[in-house]
Amino acid sequence: MGIKPWIAPDTVNQMLNTVFDKHHAERLGDLKVSVSFDDSKPFVKNKMNLGKLVKVRDLDKLHMRQPMDFYIVACSDLWHSVLNDHQREAYIDLHLSRLAPEYQPVTVVENKKKKVVKDQWGRVEYTTDLKLDANGDPIWRVMPIDLYVCAANARKYGLWLEAMEEFDAACRQGKSAVPVTDAQGAVS
Repeated sequence: MGIKPWIAPDTVNQMLNTVFDKHHAERLGDLKVSVSFDDSKPFVKNKMNLGKLVKVRDLDKLHMRQPMDFYIVACSDLWHSVLNDHQREAYIDLHLSRLAPEYQPVTVVENKKKKVVKDQWGRVEYTTDLKLDANGDPIWRVMPIDLYVCAANARKYGLWLEAMEEFDAACRQGKSAVPVTDAQGAVS
């Protein structure tokens, strides 16, 4: 069994604060995020271990000296031995890019019951009104590391991750081989 996570050095959390202020302060507002390390392996099944982003439970906040909303748990060996400074900043940004507010769904009343509105593909439609908790604070969720999160990260830091470079190469190769179609099936 591994050692439990520990708080990252101040220099790491200072880097987090710099990235937060530069790219996420307006969007994330007063959200409190910190970095912790663990002793997991830097690569799992030949893929980089990107760690995790964890939401702090309300009960845990009661026992913290400085309450946090989320913390990034990064592999210590990955941070210290694999990533360079640019990649470390990009890594932090990748996890901060995963944080998204929850919005109220669009609803209509049918037969005296509220019904959530969905589009033709079954996706829920949302308002611009934030979902709030019992204290009136916005509710945040952790998005998966998917193409949208990686694209937002790559716009700021380039293709810093090997998997991003491989995806870029596949897109360039596939662009000449396969016609692109839009949602209606038109070829472009």
